[in-house]
Amino acid sequence: MAQKNPTKTATKRKRAPNKKTPVSSRRKNTGGFNKGLLLKILLVGMLLFCGWVIYLDAWVTDKFEGKRWSLPAQVYARPLELYVGQRLPLAHLRAELDMLGYRKRFQLDKPGQYVISGSRIDVYTRSFRFWDETSAAQRVSLNIEGGMVSALSVDGDSAIGLMSLEPMLVGGIYPAHNEDRLLIQLESVPQFLVDALVTVEDNNFYSHHGVSPKSIVR
Repeated sequence: MAQKNPTKTATKRKRAPNKKTPVSSRRKNTGGFNKGLLLKILLVGMLLFCGWVIYLDAWVTDKFEGKRWSLPAQVYARPLELYVGQRLPLAHLRAELDMLGYRKRFQLDKPGQYVISGSRIDVYTRSFRFWDETSAAQRVSLNIEGGMVSALSVDGDSAIGLMSLEPMLVGGIYPAHNEDRLLIQLESVPQFLVDALVTVEDNNFYSHHGVSPKSIVR
């Protein structure tokens, strides 16, 4: 009996090598592609964030620079209100006008003047911006009889129920410098004030790298 050649049988059964990319290799290439895309997205996001921060810094700087050397904060006394039936001796009203810098004249030519004629007093008030409205300069006439205001009118014929003179300036913050701020060196500031500001504003000021996201979000 003829025997089969074992060498040929083994040769016929041998499979051809697989030319496709291994699964592990394909996964590795896909992962590398995702990492590259993610890196690009992060880079674009960082550039956009840096641009936004630069814009905010310029906007805040512009807002503060415009008010850096503004006029000082001024403190005013309570304004004198005038109304019919008010107890107000003529001498008291005249003293109030003198303290406000009004000048006594024979006729009214401009704001800041007053005229006394018997029991009648005419006042040319100055314009003033109150917290709720702006009062324009106007000619006010009032009669004082028996130490009380008996009549009050504007421009000689328009009766009004109530009006206020501009309040007296009591003081301001650093009026000698005409500034709201007084620039000093850090060494001149008491240490307890520095500690209080750091505690309130940024308790980790001395430990972070210059930017505290937590404090910014707060």
